Amino acid sequence: MLFWDVPQDKGNINRIIENNPDWLIERAFERGTLRDVVLVMRWYGNDKVKETLRNAESLSKLCVGFSCALLGMEKTDFKCYNYQRSNLIYY
Repeated sequence: MLFWDVPQDKGNINRIIENNPDWLIERAFERGTLRDVVLVMRWYGNDKVKETLRNAESLSKLCVGFSCALLGMEKTDFKCYNYQRSNLIYY
């Protein structure tokens, strides 16, 4: 389920689709099924999906690789690939 942490009423889901496209696109690509990804691409179009993923602050390596294969992008197109967060060492 893509929206496990969101109240499951239709109005709430519609507000997410309309008001939070970047969050929804990232969520679908990171945690969704292939069906979720296809639906998001239909709702927002390839250009919006590419723009959102390109500018995402943080995506897994798996998500970046999948996005490259699906959308014909290069890893270096992604902001999160070029500017990876450092790993903090806790004592």
